[in-house]
Amino acid sequence: MGSKPSSTKKEDIGDHLNLPFLIPKEEFAFHEKLGEGYFGIVTRATWQRSNGSKIPCAVKMIQKWEEKPVEAMGDIRGEISSMQKLKHKNI
Repeated sequence: MGSKPSSTKKEDIGDHLNLPFLIPKEEFAFHEKLGEGYFGIVTRATWQRSNGSKIPCAVKMIQKWEEKPVEAMGDIRGEISSMQKLKHKNI
């Protein structure tokens, strides 16, 4: 049997996965849901940067972490790594 991560609160997921590049949710204005999958949902959003600029974007948010097996952390890391390698003007 696998054990759960030591921290299962959604706001602690980035720290638990050692992902310092996650942007705090307080910097976003969220709009409609665009899609949903195993790890969470994607919503249209506006990123309100600290310099005052606003950037339209899509945000993927991990949901119901406490219901995912510990093994899923590797899958999440892999997905994030793959997304970081994408090169497109809209990403």
